[in-house]
Formats: sequence, structure tokens, C-alpha cells
Amino acid sequence: MATAPSNTLFAKVGLDLAGPFPVTEKGNKYILNIICWFTKYIISVPVPDTKSQTIAKAFLNECYLKFGGCTELISDNATTFTSEFFKEFCHMLYINKKYAIPNWSQGNAITERTFRTFNNILSKYITKNQPNFDEFLNFTNFCYNTAVHNTTNETPFYLMFGRDPIFCVDQILDPRVRDPIAFNDTAEFKQLLVTSLRVAWESAAEAHKESQIKIKEQYDKHTRVSTIEIGDRVLIRNYAGKPGTSKKFHLPWKGIYRVINIEGIYVTITSCNSPQANPRKVHVNQIKKCFEYMGPLCTIPGLSQEEMNSLKSAEAIEIEHAPGFDHNLNTDSIQNTNHADGNESRDNTECQENPSTHRYNLRPRNP
Repeated sequence: MATAPSNTLFAKVGLDLAGPFPVTEKGNKYILNIICWFTKYIISVPVPDTKSQTIAKAFLNECYLKFGGCTELISDNATTFTSEFFKEFCHMLYINKKYAIPNWSQGNAITERTFRTFNNILSKYITKNQPNFDEFLNFTNFCYNTAVHNTTNETPFYLMFGRDPIFCVDQILDPRVRDPIAFNDTAEFKQLLVTSLRVAWESAAEAHKESQIKIKEQYDKHTRVSTIEIGDRVLIRNYAGKPGTSKKFHLPWKGIYRVINIEGIYVTITSCNSPQANPRKVHVNQIKKCFEYMGPLCTIPGLSQEEMNSLKSAEAIEIEHAPGFDHNLNTDSIQNTNHADGNESRDNTECQENPSTHRYNLRPRNP
């Protein structure tokens, strides 16, 4: 298992869509989640459709213009993110656009996992007909960002802003003004903020690294080392079958493909049946070696030189025609067999011409 470390704010940002949901009164139908892989800070935006222009506008207004740019933007291979418009949009903002492997959810698992949490929270508040999920999206977003994340052992809110939010219960229990800072003491406040943030980021990075090590150890326990090499013929897992057919009757593998390049856990393959097709990049766990029958199904293996020397030293005698393994046919035995078959068939004919009238003890049928 390969890990993707991220030790800086907005160094890696995940992007994904969920839906369609019932259309709200404001016309929203989908949820766009944007998450910083380091702080786990999430930005949720309700959108009416999945057009590239709509998603680019939401990302620009809600993320880029509020928190600044990012180094890498990771998403799946949906047409929304693979369109030329979205690629040009990322190029204009100097963002390195990266895509997860198709049919491999672990490539963008951090972003996709947020939807499971959001669905659990939203299901507690939206009404029966679900026409107002966008009204509770900001509340869900705030709850997620102010909860301690088990990977960083900190809240995403604190890692992003360097302070904890003030809740209503804080005002009820202790209504005093917290951490009063004079306006002429900005230098000290800045130094205090930078120091506290640096300590929090270092602690979060260490906790994130330890969490990835534990996940990798657990994952590798049930994974075998791949022996696939360049030039091997492989089969790829069949995720999509033919439209209108049952998935249960689909073959689990399809192919055959040829491996032309290997980059860590990513393998580039090309179709052997359609060499003119474009090569595709897959995860190493999505393919397996193809073993074809080359010649007879059962062959007699030859003896190695060591075995020949051992037999020679033991003065073993080679038997050319062993009983039961002699495949040389004898014409005399064939003729004798034919005569025997002829006599047997003649006896059968005579039996058929003179059948027995009282073969079975049947009750007589008198009219």
C-alpha cells in the first residue's frame, strides 16, 4: 500500500460530488465537498448541477477566494473534472490537477469518506420529503470542522485558524471575554499565533504519519506482493458489464492486456485484441496474470541432468514398453478383437430373433 503524505495547508485538496438528491426550493441537487488533506478542514457547497462551469465557480468563490490557492487538486474521473474547461481552469490558477485511478475509491478516499459522515448527520435533521438539505449543510460543515479528527488528534478548525471556536455553551458557562489583546500588541499576538500553529501542525503531521503507518501495516497483512513485470499478459477486473444485463452473470475478469510500464502501484496496460486503442493506467490490484494453455493439457516432463545422473549411478534399467503404457497397436490383437466382437454381435442377433416369451411374471390379461 502506498501512502500520500501531506504536511502543509492546502498542499493537497480533494474534490468530489454527491447526488443527485431531491431538488430543494433553491434549486440545489448536488453536494460539492472540498477538503484539505492536511488539516481535514472541509468546505461544502450545494450546487444545482454537475457542469464544469458550475463546479469551477463554486470552487473559486468558496475555496480559492476565501482560503487561497492549492498545490494539487485531486478528484475522480468524472466528466465534470476531466473536461477541457476544468483543466484550463486549473491551469489558469496554477493548480496541478491529478486524477484517481478509475474504479479505485482508495485514490480519493479522504474526500469520499466525508459523504458518509455528512449523510449520517443530515439524515437526523432534514424533513421526510428531503426538500431542504441545503439549509442544514452549513451546520453539518461546522460540526465536522469543530470535532476532533482521529487522524490528527485535533479539530480541523484549530489547525486552520489557530484557535478554538466559541460555542453557545461557552458563553453560558463563562461569559467573560477570552484572551483580551490590545490593538497595539499585534506583534506579540502574531508571534503567539505563529508559535501555537507551528506546534499544532507539527503534532498533526506526526499523528497523521503514525496513522498512515498503522493503516499500511493492517492493509499489507492481507496483501501479497505483486509479481507482475513489464511484458506480462494480464487480465483486468470487469467492473462495468454490458447495459441491460445482470452483473451477477458477468465474467469477473476481461482481457487480454499487455503490461508496458510500471510506476510503483500504477501499471500501464494496452489491449492485445485492439492494439490501436489508447493505453490505460490501472492499479496493480485491479489486474492479474493471464495463464494460457500452450500445447496439450497434459505433457510428460523431461528429466533434469541431476535426475539422469542419479538414475545412471543406481544402474537403473529403462523400460521401453511398460504394461498399460504401450501405445503401439498390434494388428493381430485388433483382428482378434474384431472376431470376438463379431461373435458377440451374432449371439445378440440370435437372442433377438428368439426372444423368451416368459421373461417377466406378469398377470395374464384376459379379455
